[in-house]
Amino acid sequence: MSTAALAIPSNKLKLDIYYSRDQAARTHMTRRHLVAIDRFIGKRIRERRMMSGLSQRELARRLGIPSQQMIYNYERGYNAVSAGRLYEIASILSTPVDYFFEGLGATEVSAPPAKLLSFMRCLSEIESEAHQDAVSYLVRALAIDQRPLSRAPRR
Repeated sequence: MSTAALAIPSNKLKLDIYYSRDQAARTHMTRRHLVAIDRFIGKRIRERRMMSGLSQRELARRLGIPSQQMIYNYERGYNAVSAGRLYEIASILSTPVDYFFEGLGATEVSAPPAKLLSFMRCLSEIESEAHQDAVSYLVRALAIDQRPLSRAPRR
């Protein structure tokens, strides 16, 4: 191989380096934005899965995925969820697909506390609508009355 074959004009080399840096910066910015969307959708999947009372393993089984690791990766935003897979997840979790995008344009929304998700899941498991209403009234009454309960005197 001759040295002439390896010669690159210096002006061409500088142009390629600047183009590569610019292209890398644009790709990085786009990827960072996509990762934020993946995380947001993942959080929403996790919230809905927990409200439905499903484990990662059970959701994976219903999707036909051999391991819950893929669900974990979706929920953490490590893997992007395809449109088809999101449709399947929404169907299994009995929610419209747009549920996963609600609040996406808003400022960062914190995830509900685990206790709240657990409470919502338990409430949804009560079959009687009258009992659900009774629990709802009880929670409202407790929220309104924030005073500490007085302790009964010890005997």
